[in-house]
Order: sequence, then C-alpha cells, then structure tokens
Amino acid sequence: ERYEEDFDLAKSLGHTAHRFSIEWSRVQPEENRWDEDAIGHYRRVVKALKDRGLEPVVTLHHFTLPTWFSRLGGWEHPKAADYFGAYAKVMVRALGPDIRFWVTINEPNVLTFKGYLEGDWPPGKKSVLASWRATCGLVRAAYRSYEAIHAEYKKQAWPVCRVGIAQHLLHAEPSNPSSRSDRAAAERRMFFNNDIFLRLIQGKPDDWLVILAGCSGKGRAMDFL
Repeated sequence: ERYEEDFDLAKSLGHTAHRFSIEWSRVQPEENRWDEDAIGHYRRVVKALKDRGLEPVVTLHHFTLPTWFSRLGGWEHPKAADYFGAYAKVMVRALGPDIRFWVTINEPNVLTFKGYLEGDWPPGKKSVLASWRATCGLVRAAYRSYEAIHAEYKKQAWPVCRVGIAQHLLHAEPSNPSSRSDRAAAERRMFFNNDIFLRLIQGKPDDWLVILAGCSGKGRAMDFL
C-alpha cells in the first residue's frame, strides 16, 4: 500500500524504470471470477509510475499460482497455456497502451528446477518427468501469452510493445580447471540451467530478454536488462 513512497524513493535515486509482478491469484481468485478491485490496484500502480516518469515493466508470472489452477495440475495441465493466455489478455486490456515492456514468465528454469526436480518449492515434486511436463507447459504459455499480447495491441492500434521472458543464467566454473570431469560437470550444469529453455523457445516468443545472471561459488549475483 506504500508503493507511491517507494516510487518516490526510486525516482530520487535516479531510476528510470521499474519492473513489478502481477499476482495472478489476486486478479483471478477463482477460475471463472476476476477481481476488478485487484485489477484496479495495478492500474493505479502503473499510473503512479507514469506520473513520476518511471517506465513500467510488467511481469505476468513470478513463481506463484492461483490455488484453483494449481489444483488442476498447474503447469503440467494440458491446457495450462490456454489459462495463462486468457489471463494475459485480461491484463493487457486492463493496462492498455501504458505498457511498452511485458515479461511473460520470470525464470522458468528456476521454477521447474526448484519446484519439480529438486522439490524445495511448490508443488514439491522430485520427478524428471514432471519437470519436463512443466517446462513444456511454460514454453507453450510463453508462446500463447506472447501471441495474446501482440494480438490485442494490433487490434487496438496501440503503440508497439515488446514482450519477452526473464531468464536466469548461471556461470559455473570447475573446482579444478585441469580436471576433465570437473570441467564436464560445470558444462552440464550450465547446459541444464541455461540452455534447455532457450533452445526450446528458439528465439521466440521474445522481442526482448531480461537476463538475471549469477556466478556459482564465487562472485556476486548481477541483474542485467
């Protein structure tokens, strides 16, 4: 409720843009019900940013899911992309031409690893098959939301927007650079963390890409646009 104060601070620090995430469960608490008050909240957030000269960058999905969608199977559900595409369309119509930059999904590779392979996050699974199904669901959702957003902008003749994902990229170094097995382990880690999702989308559906990068072991994590 204090986002205006936060935005004032951001502006005073020289920020020119602000990326925030919409809570899907907040705007669609039930499968067939949309909360207009919650949607209105995000309209006010966008207006507050624009009033301060801060570029709003909207993220549609940042790890969490509505309970009703999770009970259906979440990203493993065969129609997950349809549900997400419908949600994207509602939010595009709500926020309209004030948004030039959309992030459809934040760090899908982290979500599938932590939630479906390692099991530390909901839904707490430890299954290669479940991880693969969720990955495919997220890829299809990225495509569907990309298409929905651009279709609405074209239909309304709004200014051109840019749609993409936020991808976490990790740099791993071998403990012993002269060890063939250590080098192979580092390469495998980077392949499974960095490459799989990017190869699946093959450059689409992305007009732009947010890179969230970190070093394993040593160094400091860094965010890049």
